[in-house]
Amino acid sequence: MGRKYGPGPLTPPERVEVSGKHIKLRFILMILCLVLGIAGIGYGISSALSQDPGWMQIQADNSVPVQASADLDFEYCLGQNATAEAKLVTAIYTKAVQRTYQVYHPTERFSGVGNLCAVNKAPNRELTVEPELYRAFEAFHAHNNRALFLAPVYAQYDAVFRSTSDEEAAFYDPMLNAEASDYVRALMEFISDPEAISLSLLGENRVRLNVRSDYLKFAEEYGIEAFLDFYWMKNAFVLDDLADRLVQEGHVTGYIASSEGFCRYLDPTRTEYTLELMDRRDGTVYYPARLHFHGPMSLVSLHAYGPGGGTGDYFYQTADGTVRTPYLDTRDGTCKAALQDLSVFSETCSCSELLLSACPAFIAEKWEPEAVLALRGQSIHSVWCENQTVFHTELPAKLVVQNQSYSDQLLPS
Repeated sequence: MGRKYGPGPLTPPERVEVSGKHIKLRFILMILCLVLGIAGIGYGISSALSQDPGWMQIQADNSVPVQASADLDFEYCLGQNATAEAKLVTAIYTKAVQRTYQVYHPTERFSGVGNLCAVNKAPNRELTVEPELYRAFEAFHAHNNRALFLAPVYAQYDAVFRSTSDEEAAFYDPMLNAEASDYVRALMEFISDPEAISLSLLGENRVRLNVRSDYLKFAEEYGIEAFLDFYWMKNAFVLDDLADRLVQEGHVTGYIASSEGFCRYLDPTRTEYTLELMDRRDGTVYYPARLHFHGPMSLVSLHAYGPGGGTGDYFYQTADGTVRTPYLDTRDGTCKAALQDLSVFSETCSCSELLLSACPAFIAEKWEPEAVLALRGQSIHSVWCENQTVFHTELPAKLVVQNQSYSDQLLPS
């Protein structure tokens, strides 16, 4: 038997007579209701836009491309004048994010900006770049790090990371596909040779990308768009630039982190921050200990695996657990990670300095603790796990082991 919903069939309404009396009064009441309605809407909008004191995630506004800040997380503690402060900090952050997006873009030009793309499009020609880009070039040069020149190899691995199946990933993977392997091998003959490609720093933000004619011909043949790219390392420099801008503007009660494991804690107050240390063993991630510390602090946490489940990061894991990472050896272009997890941090160094200092130890065939122990002279502190032991140098933080199956050991003991 069917079920009937509702009160039954509609009946014609009764005829309603509208009186012409009290028209003026009704008009006044209508205006009053309209005013009250507008006031209510205004109050609702005001309430939605107002902010209470305390922690808030600051996001760049819609004037900035989504991808410019998609990998960034800016958390800020607002003071008593929270609404005005949130508006001001958002404006500063938006402008700074827009700037870094344009400066470090490897393949797109922007009017009036001497960015990375400008360098890529002008091989063997002198040009002036933005000051922050020049400083980044200087940092790579000071560490004798040629990862910038891996741009076309990064592009090859990027296809692996964005694959949606093991079959697709294997097609692009230089470690599985002979054609891809031959291509990367040919690239590395150029990239590993300073005579084939180099970057001259000429002072006063002037640079020249030197590319030999045979590499130029190879690049044209294979449609290579960029000779230089920061790729997975970019956000270390972005965070430093954003942090510098916020500090200059006097807005420091917060921190900025990126999905790659980089973080700048700006807060000079006694606010305590906590870092969960990770240790991946046999395919399982454990959280053996925590670090409790106060800012300002720069942090770089490197992991030889990704979060999993997505195609937008810098990792690909096959069904059998094999992982491809962006940590490429600048000598042969292959993925290497000497440890599953390494965290380095400093009260005085920037994220980019930490990253470039830690890379030789982490991107290696074999883990050699001496390489990070040597960084203590630069006020760089290190912590990592081996055999269910949390090894660390002397730390400007409190280490709390929370997994009873782990112990900790200070080096040198």
